[in-house]
Amino acid sequence: MQRLFYSWLLGLGVAHAVGGVLLIFLVDTALVKPYLDYLAYTVSGQDVHQPSVKVLLSLFGPTVASWGILFCLAVDYYYTSGKAQIKWLSFAAIFVWLLLDSTISGIHGLYWHWFINGFVAIALGLPLLLLRPRNVASW
Repeated sequence: MQRLFYSWLLGLGVAHAVGGVLLIFLVDTALVKPYLDYLAYTVSGQDVHQPSVKVLLSLFGPTVASWGILFCLAVDYYYTSGKAQIKWLSFAAIFVWLLLDSTISGIHGLYWHWFINGFVAIALGLPLLLLRPRNVASW
């Protein structure tokens, strides 16, 4: 079961990395248009075709991608070394993101982000809570 938690967490980290890179290229496609419309209108009432909205979302992609890579590093380091502070610092990072992103989203009326954030926080947090270092885990 520990191997499943480990693989799941690494998979989410890789998905963040790939998704962040893809966001850069998908921002001008019809696939992202409904979200851009929602984001632009809710935050500022701007037209989605305003370049600043697409630029800001494109700039968010590398941040998401780098977070995914660093999360993979933290999960692997905790799993292989057993250093508890890595696990708790990872929880702290998830909590800071969840609290700030959800608060900012709520202030700007982006209530769908609350559902997305809640799902992602559980998908990351629960397996991380249950994950034990490899030398303690039962395979």
